[in-house]
Amino acid sequence: MQTTPLETQDVLDYLRESGRWNEELKQKLQQTVDKFRLDSIPGNGKRNYLRKTYDCPFFEDKSLGCSIPKEVKPYGCLGFNPTAPNESEGKSCGSDQLLLLKRESAHPEESRLNADLSKKYHLWWEKLPLPLALLEAEKSGL
Repeated sequence: MQTTPLETQDVLDYLRESGRWNEELKQKLQQTVDKFRLDSIPGNGKRNYLRKTYDCPFFEDKSLGCSIPKEVKPYGCLGFNPTAPNESEGKSCGSDQLLLLKRESAHPEESRLNADLSKKYHLWWEKLPLPLALLEAEKSGL
């Protein structure tokens, strides 16, 4: 799942406030980045690069699901759903990209806020996979 700076800030703030932002989590995020080569990004971090799939480090297991509350989840995570009935392994899950773009265009203020965050914290990316975005955000002081 890719996140914008604004979405990343929401998740990072939640993790810090809940006491979950620690070295163990950072290691888990880095392991995910390394395992799925999320830092090998073709292009420059702009919107039009190849999306990579990865196992989200916040997904606990089949019974617990995602450990990030819906109030701070990135929109792509909220829209990531099974596309076939009786899915239990996640093999037919995906996001409706057109719907996500429609939602994004309906909220132009988010583009401004993302641009403001990018400028203030010297971020080089518009969207990144969540584990990498969190690590990059912290490096930048977000």
